[in-house]
Amino acid sequence: LCRFLAHIIDETISPAPDFQHVSRAVIRSIENGGSAFELGCGHGLPACLLLRESVRRHTDSVVVFSDFNDFVLRDVTIPN
Repeated sequence: LCRFLAHIIDETISPAPDFQHVSRAVIRSIENGGSAFELGCGHGLPACLLLRESVRRHTDSVVVFSDFNDFVLRDVTIPN
C-alpha cells in the first residue's frame, strides 16, 4: 500500500481506471485543507507517508492516526 501511495504521490504510475478515484483521494488528502484518517493504523506507515508528503509540500492538511488499542499507538505508531 505504501509503495502504491508513493507512486501516486510522485506521479510515477498512472493507476488503472478502477483506481482513479483512489489516486484523486490521495492527492486531495495532501493538498491545502485536505485530510486523511487511518483507522486501525498499527504501524501507521500509510498515514506517515501522507503526513511526510504534506509537510514536504508545506500544506495544512490533517492526518489522523487511530487504533482500537492504545498500547499499539503508544508502543508502535508513535515510535514510527
